[in-house]
Amino acid sequence: MLPAYEPGSIVPIMTEPRLERIDNAALQIEWVKGTRRASRIRISLQTRQGETHMIEYEPLLRFHMQGVGYNHPTFAHGTWLR
Repeated sequence: MLPAYEPGSIVPIMTEPRLERIDNAALQIEWVKGTRRASRIRISLQTRQGETHMIEYEPLLRFHMQGVGYNHPTFAHGTWLR
């Protein structure tokens, strides 16, 4: 893990003294019942010193994809472009 930097600043990846290495990561997904949509995702990161960091994601919006290639007469999904 790296600390936050100001936009446009140079990030010294290999020489950053505040760099924390992650030894273990775990992912937990909670699903909206009867769907393939996640209602919450949790990522748990454990450092070499044993400190645990938790990242949580919760969807703000629901985007419905429709007509993104399937059955399109020219740009059908899985076909060569003409």
